[in-house]
Amino acid sequence: MQLGLLPTTGMLSFLTLETAMDRDELVFLYQLKEGICQSSYAANIATLAGLPTSLVQRAVEVSEYYRTGKPIKRIDKASSDEQAKRCQSVVEKFLSLELEDKDLDLQGFMKDELLPSAGELLNRS
Repeated sequence: MQLGLLPTTGMLSFLTLETAMDRDELVFLYQLKEGICQSSYAANIATLAGLPTSLVQRAVEVSEYYRTGKPIKRIDKASSDEQAKRCQSVVEKFLSLELEDKDLDLQGFMKDELLPSAGELLNRS
């Protein structure tokens, strides 16, 4: 197979979803075809899911670095006290969650606490 990680056998085959690009927009054709995906559409899917554009772009840059070795532009700056306190607050709230609680709305927490915080931090940098 592609990386030689799995033995070649008639009992194993790879399937992927057919996709097409319409200008810059990814279109899912919802048809299976034999083979493996030739490229990742994670950035497209993240954008469709509503993640901040700056976060998606940064993920693409990091992915490109691992794929090609192309250097990544530094975006880190000294954290302000306000940013550090906000990060600490989110971590403390997450650590206080009772993960065994069947009524816990983890998706709600992520949406209400984590994503807005990440967006605020990225917009300030």
